Amino acid sequence: MWPEHFSWLLNKIQNKLQKRSWRTPLDPKLRLQVTLLYLAQGDSILSKHTEFRIGKSTVHKIIPETCQAIWEVLQPIFLPQMYQNSWKRVADGFMEKWQFPNCLGAIDGKHIRIKAPPCSGSKFYNYKGYFSIVLMASDKVRIHVRKLDHFILYHKFEKVKCKV
Repeated sequence: MWPEHFSWLLNKIQNKLQKRSWRTPLDPKLRLQVTLLYLAQGDSILSKHTEFRIGKSTVHKIIPETCQAIWEVLQPIFLPQMYQNSWKRVADGFMEKWQFPNCLGAIDGKHIRIKAPPCSGSKFYNYKGYFSIVLMASDKVRIHVRKLDHFILYHKFEKVKCKV
C-alpha cells in the first residue's frame, strides 16, 4: 500500500479507532498497521503478536474492530447501496443502447504487451503467443469506464542472476 493511501485511510477511520480509556490506548496508526498486515499477509494472529509486541488478546480484539471501522467508512464510498429504481435505470440503459436485457454491468479484459521479465519463464506468457499483463475494467451502460482496477506488479530486475 502506498503511504498516501495509508494516510488517507487512517484519516478516514482514525476517530473510530481512537479509544478512550484510563490505560494508554494503542495508537490508531498501529491498530491499522497490524490489521492491514494481517489481512495482506495471511499470517496467524500469533505472528502479529510477536511482530508488533502486542498481547495476543489485544491483537484478537483490534483486528475485528479495525475491519469493522474500515467497512463502516469505506462501504458507503465504494459500495453505495443501489435501490431498485437505480437497477432498473441501468438495465433500461443496457436495453436501449445495446439491446441486452436485464444487464447491470459489463466486465472486460485487455492483454497489455510487455517485455518478458528476466527469469520469468512462462509466468507472463499468454495464449495469444506473447508476454502480457491483463487489465480488467468494469462499466455500466455508457462506454466510459467507471472503475478501473489494475494490479500491476512492478519488479526491479536489476542484477538478477538466473539459475539454469
